[in-house]
Amino acid sequence: MKFSQFKLLVDMMFTPDEQGGIKKCYDGVDVRQMHPLVLAYIGDAFFHLFVRTRLLSYEQAKVHALHAFSAQIVSAVWQHKAYLGIEPM
Repeated sequence: MKFSQFKLLVDMMFTPDEQGGIKKCYDGVDVRQMHPLVLAYIGDAFFHLFVRTRLLSYEQAKVHALHAFSAQIVSAVWQHKAYLGIEPM
């Protein structure tokens, strides 16, 4: 990502609203009208949080290894492998 794109996103994230809070551009959007890639992005974030929580129940000292392993599990390749494993069910 170019720095200009990064700066634009940061500026948009912290734009104040009329009440002094943070402006929400997509508040009240119908989920059924959202682009599938946006839904996949949200799903990956939720799945990543789930995986990290599960891994922390087994190991807490090796954070770098946990990060690398959780990123691998959440990857599209591993999600595809998991899907193939449960597809027959």
